[in-house]
Amino acid sequence: ENTVRLKYQMLREKVSSNKPAQKIKVSIVVPLYNTPENFLKEMLDSVEAQTYTDWELCLADASDEKNGQVKKTVEQYQAKDKRIKYKKLSKNEGISENTNRALEMAAGDY
Repeated sequence: ENTVRLKYQMLREKVSSNKPAQKIKVSIVVPLYNTPENFLKEMLDSVEAQTYTDWELCLADASDEKNGQVKKTVEQYQAKDKRIKYKKLSKNEGISENTNRALEMAAGDY
């Protein structure tokens, strides 16, 4: 895992000279529902590894009580990266409404 992070860090540094003239924040909105930990970590690692760094990840979590690892995992990543926003939803309203709850957190240009 550290080798992969190092590889992406080196790649990020290599392409950092290709920055746009205007700073544009990209909001990535993701609904979560009982997401298996391995898939959640892969998604979080993938977003963090992007060479474009002006982003925010908005996560709306409707997982049930048996899946507390979702919140715990996100909070571990959040502690290291303040671009990750998280909201625990009181109920699951389906993928569309849960996505709308994530969208409400977004402050990006796109």
